[in-house]
Amino acid sequence: MFLAHLSGLPRLQNVSPSAVLACALLFVVGMGLLGSLKIAGAFYVLSLLLGLYLLWRLPRTTITVPPAVRLYLGFYFCFVALVLAHIAVLSGPTSNIDQVSRIGLGLLNGFTFLVLFGFSRERLFDFAVLVATAHATVAVAVALYQGVDFTALGLAGARARGVTNAIPFSEMLLTSIGLVAIALAARVDARRRWPALALLALVVGLGLFAVFLTGTRGTLLAFVLLFPLMMIALVGRIAPLPATVFTMLALASMLLAGAVLFQRSPGMASMLGHFLDGAGLDAYRIDSVGIRLQMWVVALDMIRDAPLLGQGIDSYPAVLHRTELGVPADSVLFRYGNVHNQYLDMAMKMGLVGAALFFAPLAVALVVGVRLALDPQRRVWGLAILWVGGSYAIYGLTQTFYGHASTTLQFGVYLGLLMWLAPGGHYGNILREPEAEA
Repeated sequence: MFLAHLSGLPRLQNVSPSAVLACALLFVVGMGLLGSLKIAGAFYVLSLLLGLYLLWRLPRTTITVPPAVRLYLGFYFCFVALVLAHIAVLSGPTSNIDQVSRIGLGLLNGFTFLVLFGFSRERLFDFAVLVATAHATVAVAVALYQGVDFTALGLAGARARGVTNAIPFSEMLLTSIGLVAIALAARVDARRRWPALALLALVVGLGLFAVFLTGTRGTLLAFVLLFPLMMIALVGRIAPLPATVFTMLALASMLLAGAVLFQRSPGMASMLGHFLDGAGLDAYRIDSVGIRLQMWVVALDMIRDAPLLGQGIDSYPAVLHRTELGVPADSVLFRYGNVHNQYLDMAMKMGLVGAALFFAPLAVALVVGVRLALDPQRRVWGLAILWVGGSYAIYGLTQTFYGHASTTLQFGVYLGLLMWLAPGGHYGNILREPEAEA
């Protein structure tokens, strides 16, 4: 159903529909393989280069960028300037230029396809859903292949992870699943609701099972946001009985997956209590939760020491050697390059100024999502933005999504596509006139 708009692409001046279709397919393949095959980047780069060439071929026309996109770009460029300052003044690694550029490239991708689709926001949204569908399909298949031992009909010993770390793999997977689920929920036909609900339940169920196979717990927390967004999308489309059945099945699936995964850390509640009481490094077990809490204790100390501009973009874990922090020389904390919390990590490395500039574009996107969600005609657009931005905001509680190239790219691309759905903006005519085709 999401291919419908792409099957009838508008005819543009100086650009053939086949070239636009090739650019779109390269992009879908590249983003679909993200995190699952290393060759994904080649398809993405080819799509980017072809898209820029097609933009250059189009006639020049007056464009007024939506105010929200201008605000998003303003905060983003300020953050880029701060990153460059850290590199120049504090000798940070130049690899940070590649990392921060991925967010900006996502917005460029969104503009490129908005133009190539004849400035049609409907086509752009359906394209975003198509990209998410491709990625979710590949990622779930990879998770099943890596996480299930089909010969013994049981779970494999290793966590499913694609070609990256299991945590970013699971985050990308669930964000794609959620975007597809919200789009499907918004298209449920009340006259044929049971087959549509069955498909929706299958998508969500497979997604949760795939996340379970990655062995991550923090990712599952985002389902707390996905569930109400799906139910809002379903409002007015299904009767109370099927809504209740769907609710019970979805919650049961989440609770079952969460109950199994959270058994890995006994005493987690008591450790969280110690953290909130301000306990030191020796109050926690050496497990995934305890290590994170130790990191957060150290991060809070370092934020207090340099609150405005931070310790430096490449300061962790070298800064742990400072004696006043009390970190033993053989501590497990030295094995990690971040503190596994996006908010604390950004504030510790780049200060409250850097954290504000980094999260401001996300805040702008969430405000746009709320505005669109309040419009009945564009509600699904708003729910999609709220999901993408909100899911990554939740992941940031237990992981640094900016610390992985794959999640940084997906975060930038998904928001970069969806931000061009923002209200406002005016665009000139680039369509081929009918008489020019004769």
